[in-house]
Amino acid sequence: MRRDFAIMLALLIAAVGVVPWAHGTVNEAKDQVEIRETILYGDSFWAEGLEVGFNSKFKDQIFWDTTFWPGTDKKAETKFSYYHPMMENTPDDQAEQKVVTVKLHIPSDEFQMYDTSFAYIQELEGTNEKDGNYYYNLMYRPVVDLRDRMEEKETRTEVVSLSQYYDYYPMALTFDVPMRYIKTQGSIFDTLDDIFRIPIPEDHKMRVTVERGWSGGKKDSAEGERVSKGSSPIYRLEYNYVLTEDSFYFLICNQVDGEKTLDFSQFRDGYGIYRVPLEQTGTMTWLPLEQLELCYSIDETAVTVYSFQWNEEREELLLLTEEAGSMWLTIIDERTLDTIQKIELVSWVYPLDLFYYPDFLAIKTIEQQILIVAAEEDGWKLQCVIPTDELSMSISTIEGTELAWDGKRLAIATGAWGNLPREMEVAICTEDGLLFYADYGTKEEEATLNTEGNNYTRWQRYDPGVEMQSAVPITVTWENETKGKGILCVRD
Repeated sequence: MRRDFAIMLALLIAAVGVVPWAHGTVNEAKDQVEIRETILYGDSFWAEGLEVGFNSKFKDQIFWDTTFWPGTDKKAETKFSYYHPMMENTPDDQAEQKVVTVKLHIPSDEFQMYDTSFAYIQELEGTNEKDGNYYYNLMYRPVVDLRDRMEEKETRTEVVSLSQYYDYYPMALTFDVPMRYIKTQGSIFDTLDDIFRIPIPEDHKMRVTVERGWSGGKKDSAEGERVSKGSSPIYRLEYNYVLTEDSFYFLICNQVDGEKTLDFSQFRDGYGIYRVPLEQTGTMTWLPLEQLELCYSIDETAVTVYSFQWNEEREELLLLTEEAGSMWLTIIDERTLDTIQKIELVSWVYPLDLFYYPDFLAIKTIEQQILIVAAEEDGWKLQCVIPTDELSMSISTIEGTELAWDGKRLAIATGAWGNLPREMEVAICTEDGLLFYADYGTKEEEATLNTEGNNYTRWQRYDPGVEMQSAVPITVTWENETKGKGILCVRD
């Protein structure tokens, strides 16, 4: 009996000891992300010193910050954290507080209208109100004009030139901003008609159809469409903005799909970079758009602007342009707005995408190459041209591609944007071409591939709330390099 009791006691003590050990083991496993590596090309030797990370979150409460080292046997490391909704300062709070999204609203020219719409826009016209749904639709003036010339029960179609109804394209800027950080003075819908005046071409024509109803019966209705196929040039208009500590800069690029099909010569103060000085009141930053004015002139007849960005570390504004058949990079001192450097990069080749970092600029061109322009002690220099024709991976800022440059090797990492990476690709290139190319996935993704033959992860199928953190979903860093991210204030 005593022996049985002793055995039971020993088993009980052992069981009690196992519980914390088992709990710790399981609890530790839950916050780790396992990475599967498949080297598709080259030798892992070329990946030495490279570190890749990605951040993901679930419903703004559970966060995974994972780091792995391509081409090595080193196990991936994940920093797991949980934040209750009532807690302050979640991991990405500080980044999101200073990310300001600015949108240039271009008026639509295709839509359908009904009787209530007619009444509403006529009321707006009478009070000169601005409304995102109606005022910024180019169709309402010609539609109302045609309706007023018709009898009840009549249907009529006309082809009209919008220049008969507008001198310039109406535009507006809206700001998607964290309220704790910055506010605009006045209406959030600030019209820019009197500043950025772009005349409507005579060949921007619309086919307008109006059907009149009758009292007590069918209501009025209308619809319209472009006469020409494809988009109007105004809808391909590019723009860039920069938000520094004390200024907001805004530039409308004077290229439209590689062509100059719009007139940019009638801007109020001339063509170029416009600036608004920020005003600080206590902890709140104000953006008085009524003070928007030209601060850096550009000859729109000789120079075509493709990109405008800010290098915060060097306090410089960067302009990528086409001029006299060549690609140029102009460096502007952000404090004095003086041109401090202008370098001719290559004969003109169309830039498909641009990646800005504190110490280098990468320009992906239509010729399947990436130009590397790096910041050195005596200024910016074109260091090399890297061919990308051997790469099948997508290289795009839209899809969250991140780059890292160590002076000779360019690392490229691309993963799914907006969700936990179901797959990630990493490539390393030099001016001699591709040296290393590998595919990466999570354990959950691999299990799903084996059972269902698709690329969706278990988390994505059952928990669609898992997503990449919004600031910089992927980080790529060479050993001893300061880990950083690209310029935050880029075109939306």
